Amino acid sequence: MGIFEAHKLVFAFQMTTMIMNGELELVRHELDFFLKGNTSLEEVDKCPIAWLSEASWKDAHKLDSF
Repeated sequence: MGIFEAHKLVFAFQMTTMIMNGELELVRHELDFFLKGNTSLEEVDKCPIAWLSEASWKDAHKLDSF
């Protein structure tokens, strides 16, 4: 099994994002959110859902702004 076989999905994702970027179809802030999540330091309201973590609640708030 070669390196390409083990990482073929990562390679395909990278090639797809490069093609989309070249055709000006890539929304950069959405890709950054997909890869990193919410990296802002702003405070959000306390999570009203017991099973949802605070980080996930913060991500949901940021995603709602898109």
